[in-house]
Amino acid sequence: MKNITEVCNYIHSRSEYSLLRGVLSVDDICRRAASAGERFAGITDINNLYALPAFLDAAEKHSIKPVVGSVITDSAPLDERRYLFTAYCLNRTGFQTLNTIISRLNNDFSPYRESGYSYDPVSDLLEQGREGLLIVSSRPEVLSRLREAGPSGLYTGLFRGSSFDELRRTAAGLGIKTAAMREIVCLDEQGERTLRLLQAVERGVPAARLQDVVACSALGDSVKPFPREDIPLQDYFSAAPEALRGTMEIADAAAAADLLPRGWVFPEFNGLSDDGAGDELRRLCREGIRRRYGDNPGAEKTAAIGKRLEYELNIICRKGFASYFLVVRDIVNSAPRTCGRGSAASSIVSYLLGITHVDPLAYNLFFERFLNMYRVDPPDIDVDFPWDEREKALNYVFSKYQGSSAMVADHVHFKRRGAAREAAKACGMTDMQANELMKKWRGGRGDELPLEIAEAAALLYGRPRYIGTHPGGVIITPGPITAYTHVQPQVSGIPVIAWEKDGAEACGLIKIDLLGNRSLAVLRDTINLVNPGRSDKLDWESFQPYSDSRTRKFIESGDTAGIFYIESPATRQLLKKMGCADFEHVVSASSIIRPAANKWINEYIRRMKGGGYKPLSPALEGVLDETYGIMVYQEDVARVSMAAAGFNPGEADRLRKTLSKKNRAEKLVRWRERFMQGAAACGTAPEDAELLWDGILSFDGYSFCKSHSASYALVSYRLAWLKLRYPLEFMVSVINNGGGFYARQVYLNIVRRMGFPVLKPDINRSSGRYTIETVNGIRSLRAGLFQIRELSSELAGRILDEREAAGEFRDFNDFISRIEPSYRHIRMMIKSGSLDSIADGCNRPQLFWRYYHSRRRVESGNPGLGGMGELPVPVLRGYSRAVCLRDEVDTLDLFFSKHPVELFAERAASGAVSGGGEMIDSRLLAERIGRQISITGTLAAEKEVLTSAKKPMSFISFEDSWSIFETVFFPAAWNAFEPVISSGFAFLISGTVESDQGAEYINVSRLICLNRMRTVG
Repeated sequence: MKNITEVCNYIHSRSEYSLLRGVLSVDDICRRAASAGERFAGITDINNLYALPAFLDAAEKHSIKPVVGSVITDSAPLDERRYLFTAYCLNRTGFQTLNTIISRLNNDFSPYRESGYSYDPVSDLLEQGREGLLIVSSRPEVLSRLREAGPSGLYTGLFRGSSFDELRRTAAGLGIKTAAMREIVCLDEQGERTLRLLQAVERGVPAARLQDVVACSALGDSVKPFPREDIPLQDYFSAAPEALRGTMEIADAAAAADLLPRGWVFPEFNGLSDDGAGDELRRLCREGIRRRYGDNPGAEKTAAIGKRLEYELNIICRKGFASYFLVVRDIVNSAPRTCGRGSAASSIVSYLLGITHVDPLAYNLFFERFLNMYRVDPPDIDVDFPWDEREKALNYVFSKYQGSSAMVADHVHFKRRGAAREAAKACGMTDMQANELMKKWRGGRGDELPLEIAEAAALLYGRPRYIGTHPGGVIITPGPITAYTHVQPQVSGIPVIAWEKDGAEACGLIKIDLLGNRSLAVLRDTINLVNPGRSDKLDWESFQPYSDSRTRKFIESGDTAGIFYIESPATRQLLKKMGCADFEHVVSASSIIRPAANKWINEYIRRMKGGGYKPLSPALEGVLDETYGIMVYQEDVARVSMAAAGFNPGEADRLRKTLSKKNRAEKLVRWRERFMQGAAACGTAPEDAELLWDGILSFDGYSFCKSHSASYALVSYRLAWLKLRYPLEFMVSVINNGGGFYARQVYLNIVRRMGFPVLKPDINRSSGRYTIETVNGIRSLRAGLFQIRELSSELAGRILDEREAAGEFRDFNDFISRIEPSYRHIRMMIKSGSLDSIADGCNRPQLFWRYYHSRRRVESGNPGLGGMGELPVPVLRGYSRAVCLRDEVDTLDLFFSKHPVELFAERAASGAVSGGGEMIDSRLLAERIGRQISITGTLAAEKEVLTSAKKPMSFISFEDSWSIFETVFFPAAWNAFEPVISSGFAFLISGTVESDQGAEYINVSRLICLNRMRTVG
């Protein structure tokens, strides 16, 4: 052993990214290796490289050399899966081979099995070759097969618990080297307990029923993970010094691996070179000038367009983004309607290509927020499609760029409730018991979890659970995507890369965000509904009512429920306070609404209404004029830090990005020092610099850039124009597309307040979705058959097809004979009232009697219904009004007959008698400022926040028959009334009416749950 001067204890470590089969974080592995004085750490997760970006960061942080590899198993079912080999990457060729193997292995778990084919990684490795890989295996049959391609890069792995002598003889017989391998899975008793819990979750059994947890190792029963790290590797392998040397060879060779691209990875467009893509981009932009600005925009405008275009193209082409723009344009052109947004909307190139629709010159948009020569991280372009057209766009991408495209992953971790629920089951509870426990537990407040479950949940919380899909991120690579990452199919069949968005970016991959947006479908459907009645048809491209004064006044009223981006309670209140809703102010209003900016909002309104102010630094003169000296947009962080503290564009952008990161606190301390020093050098007084930094911190968490808000404000203005002029068409489109900020009941109540009757589903009148129907000359909203609970889409479709083919159902018997519904379906249809129009004078209990006797005829072998009408229908008492209302809610999930508050008028009156002020409705709130009142309402929206003292309070929107109104529950009230809110839906609210710059709200002091008549306070 005297020749062995160094060993590698950590090059075969399993991290928590061996999902539900590992417990160690990548940082923990690197830290432990570094503290032990070792040069190398290696992560070899099971059939994946999910941890790679985080591993490389952690290795750099701890000054340790990373060794990248993966344990590869066969593709047998989970409990039968067997270890085959461990592969370590030496270069990009080996990295691609490993990515290909993992991708094919992941893909084998569903489609290939149907054809009886089982993927064999060993055969694939023999076919592809082992170039760029080092292979370690302790399975003689695997080693024998791989030896056919020669001994180079092949090692026999000696593991603790394996037969050293037998494996050494195998190695000698095959003429290959040995390597001492120590698979580190967990390092202490808590790690073992956590691993047992994770395995219980994976297998869906209580942890107490698991066999020895270490048998869950991917390496098989013969190989056990080390439970401790205090015994050096050389003590276990003192009889095999050549194996220790083999381990060092692997570490030395693999640690020098160059696996990732040195720059950003751009997609190719139609095989064009970088220069060719740049030329094509210039040509298309010149064509776009004519389409966007007309044939003769004027000399001044032409000069401004040319100057801005040349500036952007220079940066885009130098940074290599030309092909990226061309690919995005190609995707956009494959769809009939889109909305480009995000920082890319600040680019005139995006505008000229038709990717975005906001003129960056007209609205003074800051291109450097999207791209500048100093920016070191790759930006991306966001494009929205109507939610029901997005799948077609994705299919276009994955078809055209097959093998070179996939979606970005989402590494889904255990959240608090999920961890608690799975911990309860792992501790022996059934699904039903765990669900009941979760109903009682409100995530840490109120009732406590049983100690055993709480401790188990704490061990699960925050750990990776499964690989999901990013909402919209798509990666397109210039060649096979496996040259950069492995992929796996999701349930939908869409391929997903190994990493989430930050990991993908760290590995040089640039995403394109393709997202579904329900508001675009609302806009499309409303236009389609109104156009048949218009001589001047509304066109998606040319319909731009952004200077319409009626629409502006309508938005200023705050009546924007249903209007995307400006319908939240906070935004509606802000619009009322501002009293100004031209396009530019809608853009700023929708941007300043963010959690950390509350104290700046009222100051913004004061200045907007004429209040004086001066810039906090002479260097800011003119920088924030359009927002009255207040930082509103993300790019204002960059503008202020550059003007007032001398940041360069790259520094400013990194500061902006730091503000949105989860682990930002430590970095912000350093940025503050840099800002204060720069501000002093620029002549800004220390107290003013503090105020500026405070404004920058108001972007902590999430915020919006101006181009993003402007892109969405374009949609908001068009929707507002339509809601004002075509309210019923607009609302039916909102409801059919899944609503927006509020629940469907709220939107139905809005339709009723507009003066349009709301009708329940009808077997002969309803379509599948909601429709507009004229009844006795009155335009009404008719609910569709899909609204009926438990009525399958297949049955609803069959009903509609039958009605189309053979006409309306003449009566109940005709419906039963033609459709033959099951009892489950007929029960829901009768109780919902959807068969009332064909009941032939029968009440609902009598319809049940008729259905029952028709089924008896069928079961007796005499299905004919002829003469059944002559059977005397017994006299049965119809359901009471209360029962009908209950059935309505039970079968339709909604109140159609009346507003819910009307059901509790008597209870509200009795509750109000005992105190609480004058009983009013929402129409009188503005006339009762400063007075104590009581009012009934149903819950419309709720938002809990923390005060500066970290105490919870809540803003809650209620509605009565006349409008939506706002309330505030300050900490004391919220502590008292939160259980009441969670127990019901209709309430008697008492409190003082207050006004904040023209926006009324109720400061709640008392609350009664009317549907339970429970009083607190």
